[in-house]
Amino acid sequence: MVFHLHHSAPAVRQFLAHIGRLPSLSREEAEGQCFASSLELGLIAEEWGLTPSLVHWSIRNDRQYCEHWAVLMDDNVVIDLTRAQVDARPGNLFLLADYPASFGHPRIYPAAGILHLYQTYRHSRSDRLPPQFFWRVRRLLLRLNLSQAVRHRKPAQWIGSCASYLQFCLRYPAHLALHKLMQRKTIRLGGIERGVPER
Repeated sequence: MVFHLHHSAPAVRQFLAHIGRLPSLSREEAEGQCFASSLELGLIAEEWGLTPSLVHWSIRNDRQYCEHWAVLMDDNVVIDLTRAQVDARPGNLFLLADYPASFGHPRIYPAAGILHLYQTYRHSRSDRLPPQFFWRVRRLLLRLNLSQAVRHRKPAQWIGSCASYLQFCLRYPAHLALHKLMQRKTIRLGGIERGVPER
């Protein structure tokens, strides 16, 4: 795909050209990695002296995914290393308008505050980001959404933002409980395997 970067600074064009040359991830490699990859890309963009944004979609009518994240640069160019989750289109660079209708209206956030939180937790001892990080991010997003709704006088957006946060409050604890349960089963199975006598 050819992009006409009319308003992008030379540094942005150079950065996008660099990202565009990276190999695309497969669906298996991309699965469940959209938020983490977007955060890492955002940090890299900041190292280049750029000011990225994060773009978030709430996906409708999809049993496997309820949301998607990517990095937004100038001229509405999206950097999305995990696009393979969405469809089979190759590449890492896309236009913001070039996403399925089921993704609904994209919400765009300044990346700086979220990336600051990420840097606080990214070197935690666990391989996974701690729950505190996700709770703090969701509260930050709620504040940004409510502020935007009040500024633009959109009561429906205010209500939708509150509903989205409450939905997270219900879903995320269930997700954590399921993850802990799976961990326990894995530990038990490992213990059984170690206890099997050699033949």
